[in-house]
Amino acid sequence: MFGYCGQIRPYKGVEDLISLFLRSENSSWRLLIAGRASSSEFEDILEDKAASDGRIRLEFGDMSEVDYEMAILCCDTIVAPFRTYLHSGSLVHALSVGRQILTPQTPFSNALARQVGRDWVALYDGSLSVDALQKAEQSHVKIGGPDISAFDPKRTSQQLLAFFQSL
Repeated sequence: MFGYCGQIRPYKGVEDLISLFLRSENSSWRLLIAGRASSSEFEDILEDKAASDGRIRLEFGDMSEVDYEMAILCCDTIVAPFRTYLHSGSLVHALSVGRQILTPQTPFSNALARQVGRDWVALYDGSLSVDALQKAEQSHVKIGGPDISAFDPKRTSQQLLAFFQSL
């Protein structure tokens, strides 16, 4: 199952993800979109798009930490088709619970892929495609989880402190 979990904003490409999913022909694929949309009008747009495909489930609204974690755990791959971004805590969070992520190539995502491995961080150039979804599904890691020790808060705070002290 593919999923997008978190704040649902137009720049995050969720509408594009639904449109792409509608064009896919894989009847075994499922898509979960869970989180709070930026507006009720945007919710309506997404609901109208997804209405014709029973493979797509929309769960709009605020989520507790437990709800958020459960939504992520329901998915094999978290798709983050962000149009623009500098970094994303939601991607690191998905990795922390052993979920593969699929996102466009950016300096942040490239560094993340180098850190934890391309089998955990699937990247694509340009627009999200059915081919990118297929490749992510084929490379999906099913056992264990990525090494995210580099993102340990204590470790990173020590690195930041050392950097600032060196200035």
